[in-house]
Amino acid sequence: MIMIMGTEGGTKMVTVRTRLTDAERLDLRLARVRRGLTQFQVAKALGLHELYISVYECGRSEPPEEVLARWKVLLGLDGAGTL
Repeated sequence: MIMIMGTEGGTKMVTVRTRLTDAERLDLRLARVRRGLTQFQVAKALGLHELYISVYECGRSEPPEEVLARWKVLLGLDGAGTL
């Protein structure tokens, strides 16, 4: 998240999405498969429809930062390892 200063001196918080690389998408998919999880199970754990996991893994859309953070924790990718 970044802060943007307005001309009136106010601030506005905006969420900035970073584009995942193909390697990062593959890391998410492989971590899911290694843990024996289906896209449906990951989606349910994240409170999403199953279709979103497929769309994010294939690169047709980018997950919001907060979803990506929870996804990485779920798959154990939140440490100093991959992603």
